[in-house]
Amino acid sequence: MTTTRISKNLQSYLSRSRWVADAPGSAGALWRRSVDGREQVLAVPRTAVADGPDWEGVIGALARYEGVAETALRHRVSYFGTDVVRFRAVGESVEGGSIPLGAGVHLAETARRTLRACATTARGPRARIRGNFSRDGDRVVDAAILGPSEPGSYVLPVFLVLSEVAAGESEPDPGLLGKELMAVRPEPPERRVTRTLAEAMAAILHHVVEPGCAPTPGIVAPLAASGASRELVSAIAETINLPVVEEFEVSFDWAASHSAPGRVPTSACVPATAAARLTQAAQILGAEPRKMAETVTGPIVEIRHVPGESFGEIAVQTIRRGRAAEVRARIRAGEITASHEWMEASRTVLVEGTICREPGRPLRIIEPRRVQPLDEAFLGPADPGAM
Repeated sequence: MTTTRISKNLQSYLSRSRWVADAPGSAGALWRRSVDGREQVLAVPRTAVADGPDWEGVIGALARYEGVAETALRHRVSYFGTDVVRFRAVGESVEGGSIPLGAGVHLAETARRTLRACATTARGPRARIRGNFSRDGDRVVDAAILGPSEPGSYVLPVFLVLSEVAAGESEPDPGLLGKELMAVRPEPPERRVTRTLAEAMAAILHHVVEPGCAPTPGIVAPLAASGASRELVSAIAETINLPVVEEFEVSFDWAASHSAPGRVPTSACVPATAAARLTQAAQILGAEPRKMAETVTGPIVEIRHVPGESFGEIAVQTIRRGRAAEVRARIRAGEITASHEWMEASRTVLVEGTICREPGRPLRIIEPRRVQPLDEAFLGPADPGAM
């Protein structure tokens, strides 16, 4: 990470942790906050840069205030606004921090292919892409940073810096003025990509790997809705087919600057023994798909409801026809509490139904056929790998 990024991350971390800076002087600034009626003071020198003595002093003092290990806090601050996705190859020939050259090049290419596939399906479910990758999705992948390998079985970390998304960008809806409103921060496009990859990996494990039998055409709907495409499944299948690879794992460290997505796995491991099933699944996804019902997926960013009325509305942040959009769905008053819990937990929801638009109003599903968390819709509430 660059010095500029680390300095910004430290300031952002302190601000999000309720620290307030005094007016800065020539040497730096004092930051203060009150905890249980006691004032805490933290001196942040202007010269505090990564791995320097001033930086380590700030991290040490902050760790003591927060009661956490310095190593954990250093990582949290350094990557405060960054999702980290780790691609790991496990095998006898990839121990000790090294890997055969060909397998290493393949692993790096797999990282790019999986992120690129999910950067496209994050903008709309697709069973196959066939070269029609999203340009906006490609921009997210092009901005990703490949970090140095990490100790252990061969690990390639990829950093995706989350962009700032201003709240309140959705179209106004005069028909909802005056209603009770609950809202959260919008999801950055980079987080939508990493979340989609995590959900897609969970769906692949649940529907292809764990059953232990040949997949059927019934996998198309749940895999596609979760963000898994033929291109993603093929990339994983080719990797675990390499002679030196016994397992392929993708793991996630969610940026602390935003709420971690709810009910989404932090890691998913695919064994080489599943290679044939993944190849078959890719072939099924690549066949001419049946027409899927119109669905939208994404986090809930708003809930509107007039106390005492029978219905309210949720706003789901999604991508439709290649553009960012908020689709509103009418829900019963009895579903408000559950929807609020899903929003607070940052769980991805799936809404299925006919999308309509009235003059002067945003996209709306008036009578949704279903509204439920994505993990329950296609993974099942008891799935051990999704929690």
